[in-house]
Amino acid sequence: MDISFVNSEPALLIRKERQLAVSDLHIGLETRLSESGIHLSNAVDLLAEDLLKAYRKSGAKGIIFMGDFKERIMYMTKTERGSMLRFFARLSGIECRFIRGNHDAHLEEILKTVGITKALENEILLDKVALMHGNTLPSKESMEKNYIAVGHGHFAANVNGVERKVWFIAKPGPRAKEEYPGYNKRIRLVILPAFNRAITGTDISRGSEEHMPLLRNKVFDFKSGKIIDLEGMELRSD
Repeated sequence: MDISFVNSEPALLIRKERQLAVSDLHIGLETRLSESGIHLSNAVDLLAEDLLKAYRKSGAKGIIFMGDFKERIMYMTKTERGSMLRFFARLSGIECRFIRGNHDAHLEEILKTVGITKALENEILLDKVALMHGNTLPSKESMEKNYIAVGHGHFAANVNGVERKVWFIAKPGPRAKEEYPGYNKRIRLVILPAFNRAITGTDISRGSEEHMPLLRNKVFDFKSGKIIDLEGMELRSD
């Protein structure tokens, strides 16, 4: 098995390399919510606690942030940079890598202000798994892996009137061969839930696939995909 879901957590373990992959932390979201009258106390501290819990549970030796690390698309406020500094203080000693998301303009520059000197990557290619944010199409090398893991979608499902974060797993679609002639016919697309506990997501039944290029362009098939909640229950299977 190349990957596994961390039990009850919106986090993915890449087993061979022992890397924990998480997406869509949206650090600074609490600032935007407070402007709308919604106040989240100690949001970034809770986010760090949630991440450390998943990290320890998984047995990983590093963390890959799969894009949309921050909420504000351009520069962060001074307060938000202070939150980021506290966040990384909690993660001291853990090796981290960063994939660029559509909210991550100037992130390299901002990270340097809190002592993190890391280059952002568009894709990370591991032995059997490719990782990217999901707002762009992958390279041909990614399509030769067993899995492409992405974020960006923030998928959720309504179960008995309650919205839940969900995983989404899709097989290659009708345009996979046309777009990627050398693709792995057994490849699967895995869309991670948003890691931030304040983001449940967009109901997957409401056309949410349209802003995911790999689904919209039919490189992967949305209609036959599996929907799985954080407890491992299949809500829809192919």
